[in-house]
Amino acid sequence: MPNPPADPDRGDEVGGTDGAPGGGLYEWWRRGVDLLERGDAAAAAVLLERAVAADPGAASCWEALGRARYDAGDFARAVDAFDELVRLAPDSHYGHFALGLSLTRVDRFERGAEHLAMAATMQPGRAEYVDRLRQARATLRARADLREQTERELEERAAAVQFPGDQAPAGPAARDTARRTHEPAVPQGNERADHGTTSGDGRPPGPRPATPPPVQSGAASEAGDDDGAHGRAGER
Repeated sequence: MPNPPADPDRGDEVGGTDGAPGGGLYEWWRRGVDLLERGDAAAAAVLLERAVAADPGAASCWEALGRARYDAGDFARAVDAFDELVRLAPDSHYGHFALGLSLTRVDRFERGAEHLAMAATMQPGRAEYVDRLRQARATLRARADLREQTERELEERAAAVQFPGDQAPAGPAARDTARRTHEPAVPQGNERADHGTTSGDGRPPGPRPATPPPVQSGAASEAGDDDGAHGRAGER
């Protein structure tokens, strides 16, 4: 934890004439921490904001101010305070932990998990650090899974939508139905199709009987005379 902002024996006196609380920088820090420990985070933040304004390089004041803002529910401004703490004291494991925790409270889990991982690496024996890191990573995994599931559902819905002029690919059953619909009907019974390619029983038709040639007139009269002659011979 960073050291106090100033030596209490230094005798710094700041404020008093402009309505600011009396005392110096150390007094503001000390009283702010006392109010924070008693649960009065809002009053503590007022004193600690005075402290960081008087000495922006005091890491302990930024740490206490971040705690006061976090306990008061002002998570966004707590991020600002802990961010400054980490900038001033990059080796502060508590600073990384507090910053990471504050980031998760403002729904910035990716960056929050990074700082929580730093804190857990610096202090692997701190169960709270490890537990908070595990929770942040679990949230990130759950959100990634939900995002992938949502994308799949949207793709499936888009594929199921049919716009005018669109035609879904025909499956085997649809193709078989279309083929039967466009095939010529098979004649029933002894009926023959107009195109003459099948018989009534479905077999190819046999050769049609040839039409006998017409009988010439001369030959017909001679045949008739012969028949008559044979007939008369028989009568005799």
